[in-house]
Amino acid sequence: FNISILYNEDADIVHHFYAFQCEVNHRYKPKNNLNYITQKTGNVLWMVSNCNFTSGREYYVREMQKYIDVDIYGECGNGNVCGEYKELRQDCVQQFIGKYKFYLSFENSFCDDYYTEKISKLIGVDTIPVVMGLTNYTAILTPGTFIDVRDFSSVKSLTDYLTYLQKNNTAFHEIIERRR
Repeated sequence: FNISILYNEDADIVHHFYAFQCEVNHRYKPKNNLNYITQKTGNVLWMVSNCNFTSGREYYVREMQKYIDVDIYGECGNGNVCGEYKELRQDCVQQFIGKYKFYLSFENSFCDDYYTEKISKLIGVDTIPVVMGLTNYTAILTPGTFIDVRDFSSVKSLTDYLTYLQKNNTAFHEIIERRR
């Protein structure tokens, strides 16, 4: 017999690298009338540790930087903000990401159904993920809680939308509230 264990959804046994777990004692706490945008000190953040880009994501980010500010941290940017990559403290990473309006969750490899820890960094953080990959993100994230670059005809149209959200607290707030 032949059985495959892969990250692909069509494998005999599906093995994801990361699992999302809920805390039973965690309760939703609405933050009504909160101006999320004014609490953010940064605009767009990309934390990247793998500098061997096969997906071309770095070209996409460079193009984005022509239209919008993107701060880059990690091995391939302005250094590590929470220690060495293999020893990163999740609480530090989440606090740092929380200072930004948007987080670029761009995969370094484009394979069907493949996603890495990038999405899990945003659980419990009031920052909007901007995703790039071949995963059906609505299978792992609630629709309307993230921005997929594939939904835009160009880098410019994506950055125009991000700029719109920065200036429109109501629209930004709606996405954040859906994430809660």
